[in-house]
Amino acid sequence: KLYIYITLLLLGIMLSMLAYTLAVFLQDFKYEYLYYALAMLGFIIYFFLRLLNNFVFGSSYFFFHDFRYQVLQLGESTLALLFVSSFLKLKTIAPGLHTHVRIITFAQLIFLIINLPLTYTNRYNYIGNIAFDAIRGIVVPYFVYLIFSLLKYKNDKEVRYIGMGSVIGIITWGMALYIDGRGDYKHHFLEHSSIAVVTFMVGIVLEMLFFMQALSYRKRSEEILRIRAVEKLQLEN
Repeated sequence: KLYIYITLLLLGIMLSMLAYTLAVFLQDFKYEYLYYALAMLGFIIYFFLRLLNNFVFGSSYFFFHDFRYQVLQLGESTLALLFVSSFLKLKTIAPGLHTHVRIITFAQLIFLIINLPLTYTNRYNYIGNIAFDAIRGIVVPYFVYLIFSLLKYKNDKEVRYIGMGSVIGIITWGMALYIDGRGDYKHHFLEHSSIAVVTFMVGIVLEMLFFMQALSYRKRSEEILRIRAVEKLQLEN
């Protein structure tokens, strides 16, 4: 029950963040808000489905487990990359990094097209699972590389917010994998799998909160510049 309550609380926070960014996107129609909202929607669906695993469903529900697991996880990381690329305008300030983002985005899509059918075969299922872990092992170090590269190009508050959020997300993801890999045990309040999911979920919430801080900081800066421009025009007239 505690796991369910914590998950519902964190899902509520995620939903409020999703609603805010969607509202801003419908006002400004900036792609970074759309990518953020879609990434958050993917996380919400993923953790909601993990919560549903605690209940009994038919065989068809579990048949699509690998499909949901791979598509949602790689989809979320792809959308997060697109958000960072769009928000920081990598195409303008760092064309090389922008090219890298496009390459890894297409690489993940191609990987899903090839790997998902393998995962659903009896003979190559284990290869599909190993390949999925391998691609995640490639994407995470790339995020680290992207963070340090961005700090060289544009070491300002926006990039530091993005960097802090990404580092927190990576660390908590590693902690969740470590907890989940320690075996089947039961804590006083949560089982090991529940602790792993909650740890990962808290990390995602913190990561997306830092991303939202970056969005809010830019919005405030743009508003301040707009007000100053209006005041300057008023003084000149």
